Amino acid sequence: MRVIRRAFTALRNAFASPGARIFGLRFSRDYLRIAFRANARWGDRGAGTLRLLGLTIDYPNQAYALFLVHELFVNAEYAFTRTQARPRIVDCGANIGMSVAFFKAYAPDAVIVAIEADEAACAQLRQMVARNHLRDVEVVHAAVAETDGVVSFYRHPDDQGSITASVVAEWGGGSSRSVPAQRLSTFITEPIDFLKLDVEGAEYGVVDELAASGRLPLVREVVIECHDLAGNPGARVRLQDQLARAGMRVTVSRVEAHSKIAIVRAQRPEA
Repeated sequence: MRVIRRAFTALRNAFASPGARIFGLRFSRDYLRIAFRANARWGDRGAGTLRLLGLTIDYPNQAYALFLVHELFVNAEYAFTRTQARPRIVDCGANIGMSVAFFKAYAPDAVIVAIEADEAACAQLRQMVARNHLRDVEVVHAAVAETDGVVSFYRHPDDQGSITASVVAEWGGGSSRSVPAQRLSTFITEPIDFLKLDVEGAEYGVVDELAASGRLPLVREVVIECHDLAGNPGARVRLQDQLARAGMRVTVSRVEAHSKIAIVRAQRPEA
């Protein structure tokens, strides 16, 4: 029965998902190939390679890669309103580059700044950009933070390509290492079409800094993965209020109580 349920889910994702509506039959074909291979290696957390919409992506952990494929391509979590031929995107928490791959498939002429704090993940991100000959992608090894300098970055040493590594010890766990830090406002000096902010608990201070710098009005649309942190109660509601005061329409598209995560989307009325 479990195999049958997986097969039904794969067919639904391939043909009746937001990703299928956006990318069409090419996505359906590639997704089924990925799903078939994953089913044959179910539970495998090893490294590998996947091919999707003409892009080749190496990954260090199959479980994480499949999660990102579903979040980014199947659910199209970061689809945005395309009003420009060359939209400008700032991708905070780009990890191994799956989000960059989505943006380039969704808006091929996009100009992207991709920022990633984890050194190993950032190296794979650079490799993905080079291997696929992606143009107009600037890769930055840094954590976006409230101040420039150096911050502690937490993840478990054996958790390669971690999707929960963070500058917030409560969320990242494991051991820490020092990584360069830059304020988000240094990357947003002109209007941008889309901001993706997936920084595992650091989003509240980052948005505070962006608002204090006066550059939040330069963002047309943003999707933020918000984390429920014990040490910062009510932070998501305050963040939503801050975006609303900046003149944006705010919606919460997904709440996962079990993982303490919510997805907040904000958009300027003219976007």
